[in-house]
Amino acid sequence: MFQVTEFEKVLRTDNPHYERIRHSELHDVVNLVSRGNTFRVEQLVSVMSKVSPERWKKYSKTRSYLIRECPRLLELLAPKIIGFHTLNMRKGAGGHITHDLIWTSSTGVLEDLRHKNVRVREKVYWQAPDDSVQPYVIEDYRRQGKHYGVGNAVETQGWVGRSSDSHDAVRLFSPDVLKLRDSDEVAFVMNQTYQQTNGASQNWTDIPLCSYRILRRAKCIGEKIQFTIKKENIILPNDRLSNMVEISK
Repeated sequence: MFQVTEFEKVLRTDNPHYERIRHSELHDVVNLVSRGNTFRVEQLVSVMSKVSPERWKKYSKTRSYLIRECPRLLELLAPKIIGFHTLNMRKGAGGHITHDLIWTSSTGVLEDLRHKNVRVREKVYWQAPDDSVQPYVIEDYRRQGKHYGVGNAVETQGWVGRSSDSHDAVRLFSPDVLKLRDSDEVAFVMNQTYQQTNGASQNWTDIPLCSYRILRRAKCIGEKIQFTIKKENIILPNDRLSNMVEISK
């Protein structure tokens, strides 16, 4: 159990000359825990996360004491992916969209994600299309389903700090789509969420603000089929892109 007097002893083992001055990186940590057991572990995580890794090397015994005596602190301090967001979305040939994503670590050091084997994947899921649409999509998408992966990989190593995801407008439509006539139109919607996990855990959690709706549409225009794809963040309206390609019948 955490005790202020024991904490101060350990602190002075790391630095016998420690003084509670505001410009010390540890000031907010010491100020919080000096209240005794009235602080919440979430508050402690917040102030500890602001201390640089280099500074914690000097105060390693202090950090170890806090982790040992404050329940759940180790779990909450574990490096996690934060700042996961779109770097850019790019249009490619053939109606492709390339989605470049970047992120960082909650510790401020990407390499820390390696120590916990933090990984990223996508979860894509869809509902069964209407009976009128089913003939125009390939077999895999004629019923409700889901799959996992990021781009061409099942998982991406979190410590890489970036990933590229690609989508095309045509692939999931069957050859029967070329039989559409006179402004006929079919559409298919998928939902995509990026997730993270760490270690050997299979407990994947959704990354905040990283869920997307992907709409594919095929429409007959004269002697061509126009394929369009639109990917849009369901929360952030400016995080979106559309592309289109036309194929002769």
